[in-house]
Amino acid sequence: FFFLVLSDILLTASETKKRIRAGITLGLVLAAQYFAGHSQVFLYSFILLIAYAIFRFLDQKPSAIFRTGVFLEIAGSLGLFMLLTSVHWIPVLSELPGMSRLQDGALVKNEGFFLPFQNLIQFVTPDFFGNPATLNYWGVWNYGEFIGYVGIAGLVFALLAIIYRKDKKTYFYTGLLVGAILFATNNVVAQLPFRLGIPLIGTSQPTRLLAIMDFSLAVLAAFGMDFLLRRQLNFKKISAVLILFLGLFVALWIIIGTDSVELAVAKRNLILPTLLFSITALLLLGSIVSRNKKILLLTAYCLLFMLGFDLLRFGWKFTPFVANDYLFPSTKTIEFLQEQEGVFRIMAADRRILPPNFATFYRLQDVAGYDPLYLKNYGELVSAWEKNKPDASLLEFNRILSPQNYESKLADLLNVKYILSLDELSSSKLVEVFSEGQTKVYENTQVYPRAFLVSSVIQVDDKSQTINKMFEDDVDLSTQAVVYDDLNLVNLPLAKSESVRLLSYSPNSVVAETVTEEEHLLVLSDVYYPEWSVFVDGVSKDIIEVDYALRGVVVPSGKHKVEFKIRI
Repeated sequence: FFFLVLSDILLTASETKKRIRAGITLGLVLAAQYFAGHSQVFLYSFILLIAYAIFRFLDQKPSAIFRTGVFLEIAGSLGLFMLLTSVHWIPVLSELPGMSRLQDGALVKNEGFFLPFQNLIQFVTPDFFGNPATLNYWGVWNYGEFIGYVGIAGLVFALLAIIYRKDKKTYFYTGLLVGAILFATNNVVAQLPFRLGIPLIGTSQPTRLLAIMDFSLAVLAAFGMDFLLRRQLNFKKISAVLILFLGLFVALWIIIGTDSVELAVAKRNLILPTLLFSITALLLLGSIVSRNKKILLLTAYCLLFMLGFDLLRFGWKFTPFVANDYLFPSTKTIEFLQEQEGVFRIMAADRRILPPNFATFYRLQDVAGYDPLYLKNYGELVSAWEKNKPDASLLEFNRILSPQNYESKLADLLNVKYILSLDELSSSKLVEVFSEGQTKVYENTQVYPRAFLVSSVIQVDDKSQTINKMFEDDVDLSTQAVVYDDLNLVNLPLAKSESVRLLSYSPNSVVAETVTEEEHLLVLSDVYYPEWSVFVDGVSKDIIEVDYALRGVVVPSGKHKVEFKIRI
């Protein structure tokens, strides 16, 4: 809303100083929203700003359209925004080709990628399909992506404006609402950006257009309220809209009359919206019948109070607050893993154990996790690992990598020392070391250290050869490494005296001490990323891409300190 106010000032103000101040403020506000963290919502709101600016610009008189100062001020505003945010968008654009996000277009076929048409009913009764906060959600995945709500009174006023208010701004926001619904729901038009591979839009989940729907409805609701306060609504107009809503509520009550567990939830959650609609209808009809200005004003205050209650209740339930221990309890299993010495990773053989990224809270390193920008090379490696064959084409993980193939030698390579399961696991390399209730912890006796030396390297030309070689039965990844570069190393067996010892391990730095009799390749089973550097005794060395997605460095003979550092 602040964007649109500033753009109005920028395009219509007669004073140059006022336009310049508005332009600078707009640049700062744009940068603030960009840095707020959700780039997709920012992109949609930025497109909205451009569309509104064009709409207002074309609405000006010809003499105002060609004022050169306006063009310069708009360019300056956008230039300030680009300059302030360049510290982020320049690195993002440079690194995006190595991220998995460009593959998101494949998710267009998944259920829940678009807004299911039936979920539009949540604008009327937000918890028709239940609510995750009360553990009774029975709709399509997922509640947070499908819910849009502006309150019952807000929806009534928005519809009043759409039907009866005849001005350009109402047409603009009505068109915006219809466009957002059209591109958010699954239809031929909405699929076009993904079929055409349009940058950014073509890899963005369309359900986020709910933000634009809510904004449009909120503005239209304000227009409707303004119509009421100006006494431009009569009994006939209000009655027609209320009858439409009444028909909708009657239809919903008839539908949920069916006896089922799910619809019992819907019936319970329809009571409050029905009550709020009834109060809204009575207040509106009462204010129109009385034709008293004070009663009309009192009605407006009552409706605003009721709308505030409605939205606060919804917001509090949408973002519930619970005790920290409820979400992240301290269990004996967690304590056991935290007490283990050394650097290692864990893996869950059942996706019900430790949801994505929960292990991070406990300072445990998990091979699974959620990340909308996980590195493509790691995603491809995990895909081959999970399929248990040399096929590195990305699985449709939906941004959650969750490998469970503990038998693969890739689990050993990636330092998976402990496997958690809810069932008995039968494997020659697993030993049960702990149990708590149904949860069992197995130790992988064939796990590789996080950092280790190899006796020989296998040079290949490309990724397909790398993954094929890694899956060959006669390739032992604990003593052999697959690389792209010619390292000019002599393949020699490792002597018993040769070793690697991790001195420290943190997210931004890994320090190891190596003792070798000959030059060898040191493999660190952390993901290869160009922003990492490596130093041997303080001297910069080439960091090598090893085993498809891991890091390595050639260490000379003798005793040396090796440090991997991220450039920050």
